[in-house]
Amino acid sequence: YCVDNRLSSLDVSRNGNLTGLDCSDNQLSSLDVSKNELLEELCIYGNLFSTSTLNDLYCQLPDRTGKQKKGMIFPVLRSGDIEVRLVQSSSKAVTDAKNWKIKYQKYGEPEISGIVGNYRCGTPCALTLAPATLPHSLGYQGGTWETMVTSSGEWSLDEATLPAWLDVSPRQGNSGTTVTVTAQPNTGFQVRDAALAFTLINGNTTKQVVVLRQNAGRIYVDQVREYTFPAAGETKTNYFTVESTGEWVVTSSAAWCTVEPKEGEAGTKQVTVKAEANSQKEAREAELTFALKVNAEIKRVVKVKQTGKGSNQNPSAVENVLFSGISVAPNPFGAQLVIKNGEGIDGRYELVNTSGVLVRSGSLQGRVVVLRTEGLKAGVYLLRILAGGGAKTFSVVKE
Repeated sequence: YCVDNRLSSLDVSRNGNLTGLDCSDNQLSSLDVSKNELLEELCIYGNLFSTSTLNDLYCQLPDRTGKQKKGMIFPVLRSGDIEVRLVQSSSKAVTDAKNWKIKYQKYGEPEISGIVGNYRCGTPCALTLAPATLPHSLGYQGGTWETMVTSSGEWSLDEATLPAWLDVSPRQGNSGTTVTVTAQPNTGFQVRDAALAFTLINGNTTKQVVVLRQNAGRIYVDQVREYTFPAAGETKTNYFTVESTGEWVVTSSAAWCTVEPKEGEAGTKQVTVKAEANSQKEAREAELTFALKVNAEIKRVVKVKQTGKGSNQNPSAVENVLFSGISVAPNPFGAQLVIKNGEGIDGRYELVNTSGVLVRSGSLQGRVVVLRTEGLKAGVYLLRILAGGGAKTFSVVKE
C-alpha cells in the first residue's frame, strides 16, 4: 500500500510474497512486477503511464491461466476519467491470455471496454515515443517536454483530445520526428492532466497515448483566530502562517498595516503584522494580498481589522465567532463528508491530503455542503474553511 506518496519509482522485486499492491495517485511512469509471481491485484490509477509502459506492465503480470480466480488490474478509477483513453490504446489480448481483467477501481463499475491495442509481448511496436513518458508532473509555472516518435509510417496527433493549455509541435510527421510539448502556466487551483494520443495514420488502432499532469500553484494563509487590532496600534508576531508552492510576495491596501517579511520562499513561513495607531473614530480595514511571484493570479486575500479611537472594545477578548457555526460530519467519513454552515457564512472549502495535494474544493453554498468522497483513499485529510479573511482547519479521516 503506497497510495498518494508522489512516488516516481518503486522497486518490488524483493517482495516475493506480494499478492496485492495499491500504488494509485503517485507519479509512476513504469513498474516492474516480473518477480511477483503471487500477485493477484494491482491498482495503479492516477499515475503517469503511457501505452508502451502500460503494455510492458501487462507483459510482466504473472500467468494465472487455469486458476479460477482471475487477476485484477485497476488502471482507472472510474469511467469518464482521462486515463480511459490510455487504457483503450493498450493491448487487452495480453491480459486475456494471462487470465487478468482490466477494470475500473470504483466498486460496481464493469470491465473497461473499447480496448483496441494490438501489441504482442516481445515484438517491436509500430509506434513508440522516446522517452515513453514524462516521469514527473509539469510545474504550475509551465514547462516543456520533448519526445522522439519512431514509427513504421506517417503519424498524427489526435487534436480532438488536446486541451487548450497544451501546445504540441509538430502534430504530424514521420519516424524520427522530435515533438515538443509546451504547457502554459496553470493559473487555477486544481491539478490538471491530459492524454496525448499519437496515431499511426495507416493503422488507426496503433496508438501511443501518454498522460501528462501539471501541478497547480497554491498559497494558503492561516491565522490562529479572528482578531481586531486596538486603535492604539499593535504588532502581532507570527500572526499569519503562509504555506506556498513557490516564492510569494505580500502587498497591503493601506499604509497603516504592514507585514514582515514582505516576501518568502516555497514552504511554510510565519509573518508579523503591524497596525499603526488609528486617530479616527471610525473602525477601519486593510486587505493583505499574498500572491505567488510567478503568477499574481494565484493569491490569497485576507483582511485586517482595527477599532476606531475611543472604542471600548477589548480586542484581546474578541473570540473567533466567524466559524462557530461550522461543523463537519461524520468523522471518520466514508462516501461523503458533510459541512454544516449554520451561520450561512460566505466562503470556500478546500480538502487536501497529508502531502498537500488539493483533492476537493468549492464554495460554501447554503447551510449544508455535501462532498462526494467515495473516490478518495483511506487516510487523514485536512479540511480548510476560508472566509472573512480567516481560516479554520479540521482534521478528518477517510475510512
